Amino acid sequence: LQGSADAELAGIAAKSLKEVRYHRQHSSDWVVRLGDGTEESQARMQAALAVLWPYVNELFAAAGVEGVGPAWRELE
Repeated sequence: LQGSADAELAGIAAKSLKEVRYHRQHSSDWVVRLGDGTEESQARMQAALAVLWPYVNELFAAAGVEGVGPAWRELE
């Protein structure tokens, strides 16, 4: 989003990058902990991912706004 054609959106994205990186790292740490933890935590993590997996393609659906954000299909 830092490269957005919308200058205000690009500015907000630039300021929020540090926080986004922190949250990405924090959540990925928990996924690893739960997946590598007890048999129960691993089973729960797998069950949660099984429920959410059908929605993954929606992450890459076009937002309907050209020039704002990345080309989602290229990220897929």
